[in-house]
Amino acid sequence: GGTGGFGGGSGGGSGSGGRLCVVDCLRTFTEDEVLEGSEPFKCVRCKAKGSATKRLRVRRWPRVLVLHLKRFQFGPGPGSRSKLSNVVEIPAEIS
Repeated sequence: GGTGGFGGGSGGGSGSGGRLCVVDCLRTFTEDEVLEGSEPFKCVRCKAKGSATKRLRVRRWPRVLVLHLKRFQFGPGPGSRSKLSNVVEIPAEIS
């Protein structure tokens, strides 16, 4: 599914106040995602729906990378959100 949350890291999940490493967050963000079930792929030519794999890859990282970190996690209901309190560790250099 497309929840947009980042798990993994060196402890705790979203909202738990655990510690995360930005490298683990980037790795999770670029994992393959299977589109199926309630979120199927829709072909732009024939409009047919079916399963597909969505993949995000970065060919070349910039010298300076600017990231916007999520501060809130949104739930299924309208207006349902909670503030994230995870500490995100960011190394001086990422290779």
